[in-house]
Amino acid sequence: MSSKRSLKGISRTDAFLFDPEELILVTDEAHVLFAPEVNLPFDEDLVRNIMVNGVIEPVIVSMNNEVIDGRQRVKAAREANRRLAKEGKQLVRTPAMRRRSASDADMFGVLVSSNEHRRKDSAIEQAAKALKMLNMGAKEEEICIAFGWKPSSLKAMLKLLDCDPKVKSAVSSGQVSATAAARLAGLGREEQRAALEKLLKESNGKRATVRQAQRAVSGKDEVKPPKKKEIEALMAKQYENDSARAFVAGAGWARGHLSDSQCQALLNLVRSDES
Repeated sequence: MSSKRSLKGISRTDAFLFDPEELILVTDEAHVLFAPEVNLPFDEDLVRNIMVNGVIEPVIVSMNNEVIDGRQRVKAAREANRRLAKEGKQLVRTPAMRRRSASDADMFGVLVSSNEHRRKDSAIEQAAKALKMLNMGAKEEEICIAFGWKPSSLKAMLKLLDCDPKVKSAVSSGQVSATAAARLAGLGREEQRAALEKLLKESNGKRATVRQAQRAVSGKDEVKPPKKKEIEALMAKQYENDSARAFVAGAGWARGHLSDSQCQALLNLVRSDES
């Protein structure tokens, strides 16, 4: 059973370390501790994090080891252990705190409140923490695992810290997405504020997108070069001869729509057709 000890007048509740397979995930919809998220697939980012750092936040269980809060952590810990076992590495154990409840209503109340009162860090707070980790010597891969980001997301998040306070405020309030705000980071402070004003006006009360941010910065939409398969399909359908295809390839490159490698790929495609 869980015990409490006093340390200089401070109470402490111990957490037990369980094999995650020993913790019970309730799947019976009639059970008081059933929650629909138990049927969700495990979170890949959380699995990778647990493989590196273990389960950081204890789960809450009943006296019968039924999970009240922390279903996704338990599922991710189980998957992490399956992978760690294949690699011959030490398995993780899940810290769990037992909750003695007087009634089903009390138990369900814990289930509800444990989810409803959680507050996730804002994008600006996450960016500040990522920078702190970077300054402490953490590798980019370690930071991405900690936050569940892709490398490109880390770069965009760090750019937020160079944004004007008004831009940061727009991100925190949900008016502008973090990736959209990152497009403004390269501008001067006054230019950022002007672009933000234009961006908020164009988004018309909705969350501003990356495309809208790009238009606010440059005055035109960002042109994304077509992928090789798209180019090949386009060339095959719309142009009758190799000369026309070669001309389109060159024109696309000259206008900046195609990279050097994409233009060369088209020319190689023309040569292969000729042979």
